[in-house]
Amino acid sequence: MNSSPVVSQSQIIPEPGSHAENPVSGENGKLQPIHTQDWNSLSSSQRQTQFKDHYKAVQTSWKGIEAFLEKSVDQAAQASSADPANPGLKNLLTSRKKALQQLKNYLFDKAAPRMLDPMYLNQTREHLQDIHQQLGNDNIDLESRLGAALELVQGLDVCKEGVALNILACAKNLNMRTQGHPLTGLYQSARDELINQHLLGAVRASHAKPIFSKENEGGQPIGYKESKEPLHKSMEIHDVQALRNALSKELGLQYLPDRYINPNYEKAIGAIAKSQIPQLVTTHAVASRVADELLNWMRGTGLLSEQVLSVDGSTGKHWVVDISGNQYKDLTTSLQNEMGADATLLFDSPDEDFTKLALVSHETLTSRLVEWIGNEQDKPGSAVHGLGETFHQPVTAEQIKQAMDQFLEPAKYQLENHTHINPDVFRAALPEPVTNRLMAHLFNDAIDDKKKKKEHEDSTHTQNALHLRRPLR
Repeated sequence: MNSSPVVSQSQIIPEPGSHAENPVSGENGKLQPIHTQDWNSLSSSQRQTQFKDHYKAVQTSWKGIEAFLEKSVDQAAQASSADPANPGLKNLLTSRKKALQQLKNYLFDKAAPRMLDPMYLNQTREHLQDIHQQLGNDNIDLESRLGAALELVQGLDVCKEGVALNILACAKNLNMRTQGHPLTGLYQSARDELINQHLLGAVRASHAKPIFSKENEGGQPIGYKESKEPLHKSMEIHDVQALRNALSKELGLQYLPDRYINPNYEKAIGAIAKSQIPQLVTTHAVASRVADELLNWMRGTGLLSEQVLSVDGSTGKHWVVDISGNQYKDLTTSLQNEMGADATLLFDSPDEDFTKLALVSHETLTSRLVEWIGNEQDKPGSAVHGLGETFHQPVTAEQIKQAMDQFLEPAKYQLENHTHINPDVFRAALPEPVTNRLMAHLFNDAIDDKKKKKEHEDSTHTQNALHLRRPLR
């Protein structure tokens, strides 16, 4: 067992406490939606005056999210100072600081008032308010809240539509954890992440570039490599959403329009996804992800110790808790309140020893969760009722590879016959704010070159760096 002190995740995750209420107005205390025609009729300054409550609500939400991350940085710094020899805590502090800086860059560069639009101030504003509220919700475990916030920050360096989808996904993830049984929220979140993981793999397969041998240039490819083209990378989130839309009925997903989704891609590649993806989203695969989260949460509490014990006739190292002290009571209470799981789901008694409980293996917990999910799906009022998983066996890495291989060739064929990227959205699809900076840089350079040329021809000097001509005397 490692002799270094065990640091609980809860020691380095912020507890945000109470947040200020977001400003509201209009009927029933809610902001009224902004209509595009009203928006287009106003100047930028007029918009910020007329819709000041909308802007203020967005700003308040982002300030709350930023404060939550700032507190996580402070607590990570304290933990690292208490144990400076621990490289894990040092790396954790570095990653938290990086995430906070990413958020600050986004707020300065892409969430400034001049950059916002009606969609952001209507739907995205409401989702941000949900995130802001749930980050202060004690009924959601701190690890889940921080994980959602960090994942949100990672998804801000994309186009406006992509940011809106990422904010929606974060709000949905946090809200699901407060609806009914907490374990149901874990299941729904894990299922959604699993679907997105496979769909992202399918999107990257459809963008993959063929590799040819030197002896067979232009013939049959010997393999494929992931495309690194900026356009493909910037379109990934929209293509994943296109496939989610195509599979919305099969997998019980919400259909979300996106103006950057190419209809041909959704139709052609979505048809291929229907034949390959659902078979990878099984009850067992989802349960396996939930088991990972539960076990990681348990180990992160710092209330378990590693000991050599015999469980079910097999001797080895196990994470155990002594049931006679307060640790077991604290552990089971937190487990029930924060994760919605009963201790009997995660623990077994060692052979002939009833003073300790041993944490079960990932395989055992997955099996128990499969049974629990099956029971929940049979309940008409359950949040997971009717989602349709019928395959309870594990999905192997070979099956995933086979599905992607079967996806690849038809996808490449379809994309050769359907233009993937609509030229009208090419400009909008490029990463922001890089595009805006690049275009502004080129535009300003072109103006400066013309001015310099004119001034050179007139043999006049500039009065200052703005190339203002001196008056003729």
